[in-house]
Amino acid sequence: MLKNQIDTQKTIHEIRVAILAEEPLGWGSGKHFFPEILNGYSWKKGNVSYKIRSEYIYDKDILKGKLDNSYFDVLLVPGGGIGDGEAVVKGFTFFPKVKKWKKKISDFIKNGGGYVGICGGAALFTDLVVDKNRKPTTFLERQYNKSSLNMSCVSSYYNYLATPLFYLFQNCHPERIGATAYVFSFAPGETKNGIKIFTGGVPIDFKINKNNPIFSDFPKNIERIRWWGGPALVLPKNLDRDVKILATYPEKEMSENGDISVEYQV
Repeated sequence: MLKNQIDTQKTIHEIRVAILAEEPLGWGSGKHFFPEILNGYSWKKGNVSYKIRSEYIYDKDILKGKLDNSYFDVLLVPGGGIGDGEAVVKGFTFFPKVKKWKKKISDFIKNGGGYVGICGGAALFTDLVVDKNRKPTTFLERQYNKSSLNMSCVSSYYNYLATPLFYLFQNCHPERIGATAYVFSFAPGETKNGIKIFTGGVPIDFKINKNNPIFSDFPKNIERIRWWGGPALVLPKNLDRDVKILATYPEKEMSENGDISVEYQV
């Protein structure tokens, strides 16, 4: 599905990326970083050169049919106000526009298009499973589950998930706010030497899967990555397709790890 441009000496593959830029709840997403990173990025393997062209796409564009395989190869859905916002809004499945929007994306993928979901963008792509063999019960859990594009055999996982403003029992059960607490922990600040900080979350050591061709020549077995409330991904017992894992969370739940405060001060 890559657009080929052939000159006299080499083949150039242009990878055309549509970046979903809709922020339906007015919550920011840092979407401006993606064109800066991706647009014009290139690499070469043998006589073949690869170059990325990225472009914003909005809900109205998708509804009008702009997410077309003849124009784009990949749909990238960031997290934050985009992925998480859509995971809430697109849970209102009784709206005709929501059904049409989801079908347009599903058709794009079925026709060979790729999908890259980051944080909430991954949650949007998957259904939701929660802890203790219960069904999604809070408003946020139900929306995340219903908004799924139903294109993956993988599920998102949260122990609990609730919006603090709307969860009336948080005084008695603060743990049921779940990973949302990390999302609301964002606190821009400034260091003593005046350098601004725009980050949050928890650093976690992920085990790299060297069997995956993407990481086959990666020099390390462990990579420390900042986790900021994104979903875990759970494989079903019986896979109906080929699934390749890039990296895995630590086996021990970090909230139960008594050494974590020391371990992550390195």
